[in-house]
Amino acid sequence: SRGIAAGGYQAKSWHIANKLGYETLEQLERKAELAFSAGQTALAFEVKEQLFAEKEKLANFIRKYSELGPLNIYTKEHFSAFFQVIAEIQKETGNVSGIIGTDLIADAAVKGSITTNEVEEWFDMVKQMDKALPNVKTVPIHTSPYHNSGANAVQELGIALATGVYYIQRLLDNGWKIEEALEKLLFHFPIGSNFFMETAKLRAARIIWDKAMEAYGAGKDARKMVISAETSNFTKTVFDPYVNLLRAGNEAFSAVLGGVQFLSVSPLDEVTGKTTSFSERIARNTQLILKAESHLEKVTDPAGGS
Repeated sequence: SRGIAAGGYQAKSWHIANKLGYETLEQLERKAELAFSAGQTALAFEVKEQLFAEKEKLANFIRKYSELGPLNIYTKEHFSAFFQVIAEIQKETGNVSGIIGTDLIADAAVKGSITTNEVEEWFDMVKQMDKALPNVKTVPIHTSPYHNSGANAVQELGIALATGVYYIQRLLDNGWKIEEALEKLLFHFPIGSNFFMETAKLRAARIIWDKAMEAYGAGKDARKMVISAETSNFTKTVFDPYVNLLRAGNEAFSAVLGGVQFLSVSPLDEVTGKTTSFSERIARNTQLILKAESHLEKVTDPAGGS
């Protein structure tokens, strides 16, 4: 339950992957440059339609940051279009890694519907991406829609497990081997304000996933759960941004004790729809303080035995 490495973060720290908000590609480029110069280690954003207006510029932007670290990119309905851009970069450089994809079921929960055609297209894309992008996880399981609609930790875990098992079963039905399928999976959890419960949620998630995949006959290493996390949107308020700052810090601490591999801390004014360079810097520094001043990457398992 302590994470994917026996020594905690001592061999490999978690990635600072704060999600960058943007309106235009130029704004995204500016924000990424500033973030990476100030401690960010993974490029993270949600794909929007406007990025494809200048495909060449988009490709150059992704190319630059894929050399600096892993990507953590949620594509939503732009899975196919974004894959075409990424596949070209991988052909040239061979160093694209991280997470690129969308959770079909979570998207359908938000949208309210899903068609058989969409499901088949999605599995086809995952198959293509497996060949073209061997080091990229393309099947993210996102519990954000459920968490932000009020699901508690137990419900979130139940939904994550059910979604994960569904994807694994479908991939096996499509002729994949269990280890190959697990290589593509990753779990993304929002972290709420109930400090001990949220740490317990992540640690329990690893245990129940390990047990479920053991039943499928997967090897010990293949069963290790890779976790990406974000501070909760549900717990934030428009009326008191500095309370948001405290809550996000508390949630980030909880996530690190739970053993995440990627973490996004939301800026204190994110719920207003407009963030500032100040609030984005504070969000980044929250993680840097946990690393450098709280020494959480130096202790093997701070929550061990609790």
